[in-house]
Amino acid sequence: MLKEFQAKDIPTVVWMTPILPFLTDTEENLRTILDYCFDAGVKGIVLWNAGLTLREGDREYYYRALDRHFPGLSDKYRKQYGDAYEVNSPDSGKLMRIFHSECEKRGVIHDPDECFRYIAEIPERQPQLSLF
Repeated sequence: MLKEFQAKDIPTVVWMTPILPFLTDTEENLRTILDYCFDAGVKGIVLWNAGLTLREGDREYYYRALDRHFPGLSDKYRKQYGDAYEVNSPDSGKLMRIFHSECEKRGVIHDPDECFRYIAEIPERQPQLSLF
């Protein structure tokens, strides 16, 4: 989809979440996703810590899904995070340093406030469609 937007000269900002601790929180995965974004010419990437948030209700659903697909992993989450809302990768610091460094090298906006300012300043080429 990003490449299609690029071909039509539609500016894009990616919200890179969730990063799932013990599943997708590897340097290789992060670099692969970043390379896709850079190749597609994204203007910005939003990433607050490398992890996810789990509200009450969402947490239970997520843990059931972990139990179905990765038996025993929900126990590791419970031990590591308890009932925490923010569930950051144990490697969050390292991953965030890589994220910021790679974005800097390529001139991609990576500060969330800057990304939101950029989005707000994009001129509308056509009116937003509405269902009503």
